[in-house]
Amino acid sequence: MPFFGTERSEARVIFVAMPTSQQTSLIVELDSPAALDSTIVGSKAASVAELVKIGATVPAGFSIPASIFTDFVSPLKNDIANALSNVDIENVPSAFEASSAIFELLNSAPTPAGLLEAIADRIGDETGALAVRSSATAEDLEGASFAGMYDTFLDATDAKSVLGRVRDVWASYYTGRAISYRERQGIPHETGSMAVLVMKLVNADAGGVVFTRDPRDGTDQILINVALGLGEGVVSGEAQADSFTLNSETFEITNRNVLDKAWMFVQGTAGSTDKVPVPAAKRSSPALSDEQLLATAKAAIVIKEASGNDRDIEFAVVGDTVHILQSRPVTTGTKPETGPAVDVDWDNPGDEKLHWTSGAKTPTLPLVSDYVKMSGIAEKRSVEFTGQYMGRRNLKKWVQGYAYTAESPRDPEELKALGIKHHLMGRRHLQKRSTYFYDVVEPALKKNLAEIEATRPSNGAPSPVQISYLRRAMQLAADHQSDLHWRCWAGFKTKDDLGKLFAEITGQPEVESSDLILGIDHMTARLSARMISLSKLVRSDAWLTEVFKTRNYDSLFARGNGSRPAVAIFRSRFRDFLKIWGRRNGIGYGTAWKPTDPSWNMKPEIPLDSIGSFVRQDIDQAGRSHSDLVAKREAAITAVRKKIGRNTKLRETFEFELYRGTEHIRMMENHNYLIEQCTFGEYREAINRAGESLVREGSIDTANDIFYLTLKQLDEAADKDDYSVLGSLVIEAKEEYTENSKRTPFEYIGTKPPEEKKDDTEEPLRGLSEDGTTLHGEPSSAGSFTGVARVVITRTSTPPDVRKGEILVTENTGPDWVPVFPLLGGLVLDGGDNFQHASLIAREYGIPCVIQTKDATAKIADGQLIEVNGTTGTVTLNPMV
Repeated sequence: MPFFGTERSEARVIFVAMPTSQQTSLIVELDSPAALDSTIVGSKAASVAELVKIGATVPAGFSIPASIFTDFVSPLKNDIANALSNVDIENVPSAFEASSAIFELLNSAPTPAGLLEAIADRIGDETGALAVRSSATAEDLEGASFAGMYDTFLDATDAKSVLGRVRDVWASYYTGRAISYRERQGIPHETGSMAVLVMKLVNADAGGVVFTRDPRDGTDQILINVALGLGEGVVSGEAQADSFTLNSETFEITNRNVLDKAWMFVQGTAGSTDKVPVPAAKRSSPALSDEQLLATAKAAIVIKEASGNDRDIEFAVVGDTVHILQSRPVTTGTKPETGPAVDVDWDNPGDEKLHWTSGAKTPTLPLVSDYVKMSGIAEKRSVEFTGQYMGRRNLKKWVQGYAYTAESPRDPEELKALGIKHHLMGRRHLQKRSTYFYDVVEPALKKNLAEIEATRPSNGAPSPVQISYLRRAMQLAADHQSDLHWRCWAGFKTKDDLGKLFAEITGQPEVESSDLILGIDHMTARLSARMISLSKLVRSDAWLTEVFKTRNYDSLFARGNGSRPAVAIFRSRFRDFLKIWGRRNGIGYGTAWKPTDPSWNMKPEIPLDSIGSFVRQDIDQAGRSHSDLVAKREAAITAVRKKIGRNTKLRETFEFELYRGTEHIRMMENHNYLIEQCTFGEYREAINRAGESLVREGSIDTANDIFYLTLKQLDEAADKDDYSVLGSLVIEAKEEYTENSKRTPFEYIGTKPPEEKKDDTEEPLRGLSEDGTTLHGEPSSAGSFTGVARVVITRTSTPPDVRKGEILVTENTGPDWVPVFPLLGGLVLDGGDNFQHASLIAREYGIPCVIQTKDATAKIADGQLIEVNGTTGTVTLNPMV
């Protein structure tokens, strides 16, 4: 059946007309000519009426025209003008003071006569939730979208609740953020008005936003962001959203970004919108099927062609039907700026002669900027001690909200000498069968942690105490991560001497040497063992098993349920578990960590979900118990020793490299536990306690709002014991962050780097083969496995939900995902390194692993059959089985 001149997709997109009813002066139907006039019904309702006109599937609804709002505020016109006259664009709080004054006026203003009755007549006996949306007459303008400035409500159920929400929408015309935004855009307040759009709420399976042009950089491609449940979670940013990129002409899916989704928004009872856990089976599956993606993209292009410009479209999918909720012009999206920034305010003489780059995809949050500054000082100290390369870009600068880094001028020969000296020192420790990490770094880490833990404030401590502790925790995180972290590597070279020696002795591939370093005791192995033990306890009790199947963790800790013996034991063991690992929060080299990610103490459902992954698998049959791994390791070592025979010199070399390789892995995981888990967890929880304290003060709305404040601002508020200005500073910082997010970082600032000299060495084969059948990468863990791909790219610390025998395909992964490794049949990474956690643990668990494939997540579809060969470094797509 034709679909606007194209073949119809598998999923249906229904285009129907809205029912016609008699229009009154208080109600405007969306299929009436008046609904196409934005001066009458506002931009949003007019765009929906345009959708109705072209036959799009639009939820039933109507508009309350802007003239009713004008009538509502008309008696207060002079008072409102007086309040707005005190707004000063340079004084952020003034907009919010004006807003409070206007809200008081509006609260006491009478509702226009007959409006309640008109709404009641229009709704009739219809049941179900209704969405009440703002539709201002001056929004979706070129360069001023007003996105998020006005309010939308999804919880109305009858005429009375609709009227209440209509008044709330009217009031949102005068929120502090809206007043401030109009002032900054130079838009007079009195030139606009507020209509209201009332629509039936679609109880969606999934919903989100589709852009017909990439709003980030203006690229001509379709971008779809979609979350499970109501699409409002995507718009608000509170739900994890998958993203997909499609070719605008062929509709080929060119990029998939499928997240592990912990939460979704659904239509609740009595008109509520509830945030609920995502069912385990759906967590790491795409929110839309390929057929639904194709239908959504085609619907968007139809709307674009009818409108004559690129569109930002909200949609909801129910079954095989795509409902269109809203359409507005795309007002952002410019081509990347490739040259150096101009008019940079340099901090020090000579800085402009350095080469500064930014690898960030988003601006830096203000509080995080303070940490980055501290880390720069620690990096300088680290380089001066170790000569290592990771901290050499210790100079930090911000332009348009993005962090840029540069190397301090240093003598290359001096750095080389420092590096050699540091590793020789570490080798001396190794020759005594110890390590520099055990002898020096680990004691310092434990001492520092013990000292700060001894002064940790209670949750209810006053704000000055919380802020003071936050500064200390931030400094400790910078010192541990950016200085002591890099001292751990003394004696451990970056090349795999054990693998090379193994290959020389046995004639087998280097990657096969992974058997020599299986079953090593370290904190990550202990974590996995503890989770497996807890999962076995869960499986021993039918009630507990059901709790984990449904992710109903509230009942697990509900009062009275502890009378069950297995539940009481689980609670006790889980509390002990969190005492050791509760500060984990996802940071680690190769992890897509965000500073706002919570620790396990803050969000226990993260480790509970990992335990739940084990619950659903038969771990005993995996052949990866600690005793199995140890036995395999001992057998491999015995075989190599037998091969060496009586060659004393070779045996001595092998024993040294075996010790160094073993302790390298132990150090990797144990330093990660102390630095990237305990230290950063302490820092993250300090942020949260300080944020909660400020929420109690009434100065910020949520604990995470503290990320939009600087330490200096927090210190000043604590010194004065006056936190009233912080709320305004948060609003201002959020607006600045939003504006900076629309920009693309400069390719560089300062001086362009000299052209790199290319050698004649042949580049290793990477990426997809010409015939499209094989992905080439770096062999990282030996073995071969054929199975179903689980494609996951996450921006959270929550481990993905995987089933036994699946092959995890992702950009990169770090220590926070290690607990699910025993379940994997294979691992494929876009990036990665042979000395990162993913490779080390894959070898330890005997998981075939291929790294550095460049674009596996783009070329492999979720659920596709693939073969991973970790010995040759290849991934075969759709192998013949």
